[in-house]
Amino acid sequence: MANENRATFIGRLVRDPEIKKLSSNSTVANLTIATTRRFKDKEGEFKEDTCYIDIVSWNRQAEIVDQFLVKGQQVYCTGHLELDQWKSQHVCKNCGHEEETQKQKHRMVMNKVQFLGKLKKDNPNEKTFTANLNRVEMIGRLVRDPEIKELASGSLVANLSIATTRKFKNKEGDLREDTCYIDVVAWNRQAENVEDYLVQGQEVWTDGHLELDQWKAEQLCKDCGHTEEVQRQKHRMVMDKFQCTGSFKKERPQNPDRRDE
Repeated sequence: MANENRATFIGRLVRDPEIKKLSSNSTVANLTIATTRRFKDKEGEFKEDTCYIDIVSWNRQAEIVDQFLVKGQQVYCTGHLELDQWKSQHVCKNCGHEEETQKQKHRMVMNKVQFLGKLKKDNPNEKTFTANLNRVEMIGRLVRDPEIKELASGSLVANLSIATTRKFKNKEGDLREDTCYIDVVAWNRQAENVEDYLVQGQEVWTDGHLELDQWKAEQLCKDCGHTEEVQRQKHRMVMDKFQCTGSFKKERPQNPDRRDE
């Protein structure tokens, strides 16, 4: 089975990086960049969508981040996505009851960074041209059958989730695996292709961009039954194109006009 997990972004830091020295003597840098995608809507009008991405870098890369990067610096960075998971305490506003909740988010583990334009540390007030890039490539397997919906607007949308496993060696030289799960959304013609070709277990290469999906949800207190509105968000990949890389798990459609692109 092939696996690929590659992310490439150009954007600006939204705040100064946070640098920490761990007890293991490793250095870690946490930063966030914003990258803006410009596109035309169905009416032909230009729109903008800004995606905020958390990035973590380690050791030598973290030292470079600490030395050169500040808020507003434009950077080109490459790496892979990982799913960060942790437990958090939610406090009920009605009774004060604390409840442990599971949280998760995608972040990029940086492999390489390049500064674009002049360094903000040396030229804090100088304005520079802003470039943007938001690209994600994945090879993995579908963890369930796609969910296909036709919206009231007439648009067709496909929601799916893929798992890709990265193999690496730890500091001791032992081989380790890390599986990243990511939700993927496809629209219209690509959604038709997804419906035609993809089922659970299908190996697929997909290319697209990352977007930050946000919505409101109800948080229920198990102690007093009070519900309150909370903000939720997650990253998902918007599929631009895909290709089946393994043998087909689903019988190919007979319509010759339908094909994966």
